[in-house]
Amino acid sequence: MKLNKNYIFIIYIFLLGCKPETLNLDTINFQAQDLLKSIKTSKVENQIGAWSLDSSKSPFLEGDKTSTHYYFRTPDEIKQLNFNNLPLDDIGAKLVTLDNKLIFASFSLEKENTFDVYNHLEQKLGAPQQTFNTIAYDKSNDEVLIILNNLTEKQGVKKIIDEYDDELITYPYQNTWIKNNIIYQYTLIRGKEAFSNKLVIITKEALTEKIIFGYHNSTNDPILGKYLK
Repeated sequence: MKLNKNYIFIIYIFLLGCKPETLNLDTINFQAQDLLKSIKTSKVENQIGAWSLDSSKSPFLEGDKTSTHYYFRTPDEIKQLNFNNLPLDDIGAKLVTLDNKLIFASFSLEKENTFDVYNHLEQKLGAPQQTFNTIAYDKSNDEVLIILNNLTEKQGVKKIIDEYDDELITYPYQNTWIKNNIIYQYTLIRGKEAFSNKLVIITKEALTEKIIFGYHNSTNDPILGKYLK
């Protein structure tokens, strides 16, 4: 039986409407709860207060600011999220909202897209502040070949000679950008078959208000501290 073209088109539109909603984390300025309320998560926690340090440097919560913390742990939950339409790795993700705004996101992209994400961030945000790592320069080393095939000298890759006359290659393992009071920190994680990655997006407000544990003492962080001045 032949189907009418209009009928086929209606079926196609219907199937598109049945696709699960996905959230593009490349755009952080949105009304958070309006979108997240339709997203399935493993766990949602309301945190009351911001992090402070007592005289013994032990962190504790104080104050009445309420933030909402969303945890994505299963593959089906993580499939609801993407970054620049690229899929996230299934190791998990965390989002935090404050006053109906997304203020923090932490996740990894699939390994095969590690350098595509780096290039996208560079095109979107410009040249990053970089922290470099080194590895022995050996073209038979798979990790070295991955660096040489995916990053350029302009992006911070170069050969150096250390004090022992050993040849090394440097590469930007951690890259930080700030735009419109939003900080992006992208880490390249070495691997023999492929490099993995981690992307943290945090607003300046989240840092100054000390909402996120692990980022509650950023004034002493050599990278993030400069953005709080």
